[in-house]
Amino acid sequence: KSSWFGFSIIINPNSKLKRDKIIKLLADKNIECRPIFSGNFTRNDVIKYFDYKIMGKLENANLVHKNGFLVGNHHIDITEQLLHLKNVITY
Repeated sequence: KSSWFGFSIIINPNSKLKRDKIIKLLADKNIECRPIFSGNFTRNDVIKYFDYKIMGKLENANLVHKNGFLVGNHHIDITEQLLHLKNVITY
């Protein structure tokens, strides 16, 4: 199942795969992707404009921030594009 706007992919931190290399591979194969919106928001420069308090180490937020990305979805049938994505990431 997916959300209406995209497929979230998070690379296992124990994997030999690296997000930057996968993103480059996807771009080379004409597959657009973006960082996952949430990630660790406290690592963005804009945080200096907010009054906030950090509770804990934000381990999961850091995992998503470092290893996550999003491939877009659509309201129309994108079966062909999904098969292309599958072929690229499983070759």
